[in-house]
Amino acid sequence: MAVKKAFNEMDATWIPGESVGPIVFGSPVKSVSSFLTIERKNFDQEPEDETFCDANDEWMISAENGYISAIDCFRKCFYEGVNLVGLPIEDCLELLGCDRNKTVDDTVWFEDGDQDVYEIDSLGAQIWVFKGRVLSISVMEIYDEDGMTIIHPFRKS
Repeated sequence: MAVKKAFNEMDATWIPGESVGPIVFGSPVKSVSSFLTIERKNFDQEPEDETFCDANDEWMISAENGYISAIDCFRKCFYEGVNLVGLPIEDCLELLGCDRNKTVDDTVWFEDGDQDVYEIDSLGAQIWVFKGRVLSISVMEIYDEDGMTIIHPFRKS
């Protein structure tokens, strides 16, 4: 019997528009059950949308019609060998090729305090920031300008 890896043993390398470690955008959500224990969460969603959290609530997987469309990383999300979670926002933006002084796209109020949200559409990412540091990063499929066509900017032909 195969033993599922703990989150901290799993590869959490993000390839924009493709995957986070072994979790691949566009794959059936059931494909992660071979390496991660997930549970469906009931949020107010459309019937075709589903959300799953791992046993430790360290990441959340969103699916549309049973296929992975977004991943929220709460503890680890490596890009170019650096864990983005916990970085000062300016360092994170610079690593992602953005202006260090990019303005906040949105601010969301939470009981513990406001969180700033930075959107990097070209990479399919939303960076959630609390007190100047990356709290979590939501990554998703990347769409062409038509909003319908999924593109894979980092896939080698």
